[in-house]
Amino acid sequence: MGSLVGGPPERTFGHVVVDEALTVSCRTTQEILATTRDLLARIAPGQMPSRSIRHGEPPRRLTAHPHTRAATVARELQAQAAAHPGDLLAVICADARLDDMASTDITRWARLVPASEARGLEFDGCIVVGPQGITEARPSGERDLYVALTRATKRLCLIAFDSG
Repeated sequence: MGSLVGGPPERTFGHVVVDEALTVSCRTTQEILATTRDLLARIAPGQMPSRSIRHGEPPRRLTAHPHTRAATVARELQAQAAAHPGDLLAVICADARLDDMASTDITRWARLVPASEARGLEFDGCIVVGPQGITEARPSGERDLYVALTRATKRLCLIAFDSG
């Protein structure tokens, strides 16, 4: 490969040398990435936002009363499963909400993933439940939320809780 000008690369993948941040996303849609811009600016102020070569549906934002959150998630999952049969769906929530979500039958339609374990996974559609709860759950909560929001390759739905 010869000598490298400017020092060694940060990472080497097979024969491809990567020495700067990737700025093009082939996995996540532009609409989903746009949802994460402000959050990315807070957690990684020096990082240039990625742009996507793919476009898709704009993320949906729903609000649920705390007592109806499981039913709201189930309705959204049923709608997505009916509209997109065969797609891999996930519900991502704060780790402390996992038991609450698991007590429903949402696992009939989706994988249930704690936010702290979402890194590296990908799904056609994701429902992120309680974004504020994810950010408040751990010191790295904003990073967990960013990862959760970027697991979807086609569709993203955020379900926030009203204060009622």
